[in-house]
Amino acid sequence: MKLISDDDVIAALSESHRKLCDKNQRRSLMDLKPLGSKYQRYQLASNNPITEACREMVYNMSPYFFISLTLMSMVNESHMQVLINKFIHKFNQKLFSRKYDKKPVFMEGFAFFEKFCSGVSNNNYHVHMLICENDEYYGKDFDVHKVNFYEAASQVKNERGNRVFSPKAIDIRLAGDERRIDYSFEQLHDGNLDRFKTIGLNGLSDRLYDGF
Repeated sequence: MKLISDDDVIAALSESHRKLCDKNQRRSLMDLKPLGSKYQRYQLASNNPITEACREMVYNMSPYFFISLTLMSMVNESHMQVLINKFIHKFNQKLFSRKYDKKPVFMEGFAFFEKFCSGVSNNNYHVHMLICENDEYYGKDFDVHKVNFYEAASQVKNERGNRVFSPKAIDIRLAGDERRIDYSFEQLHDGNLDRFKTIGLNGLSDRLYDGF
């Protein structure tokens, strides 16, 4: 799987972040400030500058939802992405409309594949998602979003017609402060950023600028 390159990160950063990489300012991604004390303890800024740039970008996109999904059985990563894309499609239909892709208005954000060991699943990965703000979210009570989330997750099924996501290990909540971001980046570093995806119109992407 293609690793995210420095150019991919720079292309996805906001204009203010791009200026940090301008030669005239003689600054680089290393200059981005860490976001929390936990991150400072790990000293990821000095050891993993691309990961820190991604973290800074996620923080500045103001995540609204924090989502966790776990598959009930072992699948490879490519198949897992297919199933998660089905969930994203169904959740988009419930959040916006069945023809969301024609407007277009759709869920945007970031996904994080994480190694996982639990008695509720035989799968070795699960995924966290940080979903960016959208004006459409504010007009509905959060309980409505929870119902839509669980319905979308329950509608993703395998070839036998069985649910693929464990009902005991799926969750949606408001993202809150940067602690959810810290948690999502906990297992990431510059050597495994293929586990970090953007979420855009076509679902998951390995290239940052595809999502925005």
